[in-house]
Amino acid sequence: MQAGNKIILLFLLCVFILSSVGYSQIEDNLKRYTGKNGEGYISPLVNGLSVNINRGWYQTAKLPVLGLRFRIGTVAMIAPIPDKDKKFMATPEAPFQPKTPVEASTIVGSEESVTVTGDGGTVYPFPGGLNMNVTAFAAPQVSIGFLGSEAIVRYFSIEMGDSEAGKLSVFGLGVRHSISQYLILFPVDITIGAFWQKIDVDKDLININTLHYGVQASRGFGPLTVFGGIGFDNSNASVSYTYEDEDTTKPIELDIKGDNGIEITSGLGLNMAIIHLSAEAAFGTRTAFAVNLSFGL
Repeated sequence: MQAGNKIILLFLLCVFILSSVGYSQIEDNLKRYTGKNGEGYISPLVNGLSVNINRGWYQTAKLPVLGLRFRIGTVAMIAPIPDKDKKFMATPEAPFQPKTPVEASTIVGSEESVTVTGDGGTVYPFPGGLNMNVTAFAAPQVSIGFLGSEAIVRYFSIEMGDSEAGKLSVFGLGVRHSISQYLILFPVDITIGAFWQKIDVDKDLININTLHYGVQASRGFGPLTVFGGIGFDNSNASVSYTYEDEDTTKPIELDIKGDNGIEITSGLGLNMAIIHLSAEAAFGTRTAFAVNLSFGL
């Protein structure tokens, strides 16, 4: 089991590096925006994290009716960022004139800033982004199955780069129940489930709540398990920061609704005694991928 723990920690570290680069810049860049500008700038990151973190909850729909099943492991998740998320139409903040919308980078877009010239030779700079191509994350996960049901917990928290960057943390709970136990001689295993998570970036800077619920199915072929599911992703976020320019500071509160919609998952698992490895792809409003490595019965 020591070797398995080393694999989990290494895998966790490698994936987390992808997700943490540049996060300490988020608040500094946001301070240049209010209202719709702020929402347009930060929404792509919120949406990417929301769809990304909803993956990897299960490896099979077969739950024990008798006895107990316990698994512990880690889930790594990654979601490509589409090109359309890297730019948005931003409007210079008051008192700058004229208020002509320009194409600027979102938080996941190019690092290059955009500068416009206004009345009287004034200059307004729009900040660049973090130049991200994916959102990625990994978290330890524990599941306990008994009496045809399963409870799942995942949690992860880490300092982001330096003492001023704060923490990135995830806490999630999931429950599933076997439907196939009531269907005699049904050819596949079926479960229904609901999964809730909370993502915090730098304490109160970004707080994301996600909920996924749906139906899962699987069938085993020796050591292989083919699994999939259909469900609904629902997410929302609150973003809190202080807007700053040369003459003004004011608190900003944004409420952002995620890219909610139907999601379809397909995956393949390999079971070797107490080692269980699976990979999945999810397709919906966005595309995401996950790898789940667990140890247990």
